[in-house]
Formats: sequence, structure tokens, C-alpha cells
Amino acid sequence: MKKKILVVSPTPTHPAIAGNRKRIFTMLKSLQKMGCEITYVLDDQEGTGGHTTAQTDFEGMKKEWEFFFRVQDFEFLPARQGPYRLRFMQEVGAFLKKYFYGLYEILAPSWLRLRMLIHQETESGEVLDRRPWSIDSRYNSSLSLVLAELYQTRKFDAMLVEYVFMSRALLGFPGSIGVIDTHDVFSDRTAKLKEKQVKNTFFNTSSDQEGKGLDRADTVIAIQEEEAEFFRGISSAEVVTVGHITPYIGTDSYSGEGRSILFVGAGNVENIEGINNFVESVFAPLVAVRSGWRLYVAGNVGKFLERQMDEIVCMGEIEDLADAYKMADLTVSPINVGTGLKIKVIESFAYGVPVIGTAHSLTGVPEVFRDCYIAVKSGHEFREAVESTLDNPGRLKMMHISCRKAVEKYMEQNNRNLKKIFFSE
Repeated sequence: MKKKILVVSPTPTHPAIAGNRKRIFTMLKSLQKMGCEITYVLDDQEGTGGHTTAQTDFEGMKKEWEFFFRVQDFEFLPARQGPYRLRFMQEVGAFLKKYFYGLYEILAPSWLRLRMLIHQETESGEVLDRRPWSIDSRYNSSLSLVLAELYQTRKFDAMLVEYVFMSRALLGFPGSIGVIDTHDVFSDRTAKLKEKQVKNTFFNTSSDQEGKGLDRADTVIAIQEEEAEFFRGISSAEVVTVGHITPYIGTDSYSGEGRSILFVGAGNVENIEGINNFVESVFAPLVAVRSGWRLYVAGNVGKFLERQMDEIVCMGEIEDLADAYKMADLTVSPINVGTGLKIKVIESFAYGVPVIGTAHSLTGVPEVFRDCYIAVKSGHEFREAVESTLDNPGRLKMMHISCRKAVEKYMEQNNRNLKKIFFSE
């Protein structure tokens, strides 16, 4: 009999055009191959951040997973309209955030406390903490109603929740196993990004709040071992590392000309900062003295390039990334901010393409990939590494060959850990 897994996610799996989507998709496909039945519940929170322009493919998810539900499609009694004072404060807050962000940051803590006094949202008799650093600040109360309906008609062996800020979904789950796939560390994330002069546009919390969310699970999935150690320090839940699951899909031979560089990324702040720094400090100086080189930029991040050059080709969001990787001699990962394993680094290895990246962007990449990448610490080192690697076809070929064996070993470990979580008795 198939294991029935209920998946709760704020992001869709289709189209799989961003790292988090690919992460979820490949993990669930592996679980299907192990004999699991997937019920996917989407609390559709994505699409307002500008990271992607692609339309969510609801029909694709209905076909891919055994059962698919979108929280926003369920009808409940309309909520009582909030008091006029609350609605006024929401509108003013949105205005300040958009046009006077510095002032908004100063006022936000007191502003949120005042809003909570005016309008106390409750769930099961508990007042939900909607302050931005609360672990439940992004939680949709309607999701709990949808889950309650599903529990009445279906029995699940396990629930898999994507992201710790969705962990409230685990409360009251009648199944046997509750799991959180973390994707990232969110404790003090804003402060870490500010050190790099990057304005955070995603979720930020404290270690106490993140630990509270993780403690709601029986098992926590970390995407890399360094983050697993952090989670073990703030939570009593079991922590298991499962990296990005992807089979080797590259070619068996490398025959490139050593002239094509690829960057893949969605339009988030980390990628925007990274690609613009790479163009200014690495690529532009190189092509000023070298001819015939091309930088291909795949993904929505190309819309945010500050410098246009004949040598840069923006491919936009493409349905099949194989079209991008098959023309690449190497991939670059010039990311200096953010946490979490960089999905596109592992993805590049899966396509058989080696990576040159910053030491930060390659943090957490397992030792098994040591012959597949070069880590650099400065723009000068980056330029030297790109130039020397593209000028050495023999070295490039050996790095391409190393990717296959490394990816196969990596997959074995990930699938072993995934089975440990969902199939251990």
C-alpha cells in the first residue's frame, strides 16, 4: 500500500523555474518513485514579489500529483471586515514601505503592535502573532480550514511542510509523521543581508521563533550539513540533511570551445546583486581584452541587469534549462549574500557543467563535488579563474567528467536519507 503524504507549500512546483520550486519538485518525484502518493496543498503566496513573470501552471500540478488543492479555491464564510482604523493603518503602512522604506523600518515594530491591539486574529482560541518576525506572521488561517476538511475525508501517513514559516500547519495533524523542509535559515536573515548592503524582501525571524516552528515537526530537513548543525542547536526535533535531489542529465562528452559562460537565476535580491557585480568586476574587464566570449543569463534576473553589452545574451525564463546548459562551458555563481544551498550550483553539476563561484555561494556544497568547482574570494581571483579555466580545455574536460560520478554519489546519499525519514518504522 502506498504511503500517503500531504504536502503543504506556499510556492507552486509548476513551472519549475526557480530553485525552491525545483527543490520541491525533485524531492516529491523521488518520493513518488519510492511508492508514495502525493497530495499537494498550495497556499498560493508566490507571484507578488516580482521574482518571476511566469504564470502558475495549476493544470500541470493537477496532472503531476495524485491530488492537488489550492487554498484560495476553497470557499468559507467571509471574514468580518476589519475596523476602519486597521484598514487605514494597513494602507499607510503599505505607502511608507513602498516610498519611504527607511522610515517604515523605524516605525514597523510599534506599528505592528498597535495593529494587533486593534484587530486580534484568532485561531483555535489562540491570538496569532502577525508581527513580521513572528514564525506565524505569514500563515494563512484559511489553510487550517482546508486541512481540517481534508482530514475528514482522507487519511495521511505523513505531512511535509515547505518552509518553517508554514509550520503552523502541523498543529493538529492526525497522521504519524510531521516534517519541515527548511530550504534556508531565517534567523537574523535581514541583519546578515544588511551587512552586504542588500535590502531583504523575504522572511526574517529570531532563532527562538525559528526553533519554535521547527519544534512542531518530528523531523526537520536541512538542505546542507552546516544548516543542519544550526537547527540542532535551536530545536529538539530530529534533523536530517537532504540536499537538492537531481539525477545526472548531462552529456557523456565535453566538446565546447571554451567561450561560453552561463548564469542562471530568478529575480531575487541575491541574484540581482550577484550578476551585476560579476558583470562589472569580472566579465566586462575580461571581454575588454578578449574577444569571442559570451555571457548567457537565463531566468528573470536578466531584467535587472544594470549594464547592457553585446557580449551578454539575456535568455529570459526558459522552459527547458537544458537549452541553456548545453551551450555552456562553465557556470558562474557570484553570490555573496543569502543562505541555503544554491540549487543552481548542484543543478549545474547535474547538467555536467562545472562552476566557478564565490566562497560564499559554494558554502555547503558537499565534498563529493570537490573536483567540479573552483571557489574564489575576490573579483581579481574570479577573473583569473575564469580566464585560466576557459583557456585550458583539458582541465575543463576533466571537470565536466567529474560531475557525473559526483552527482551519482550525491543522489545515493540523498535518497537514503529521504527513505530514513518517511519509511523508517
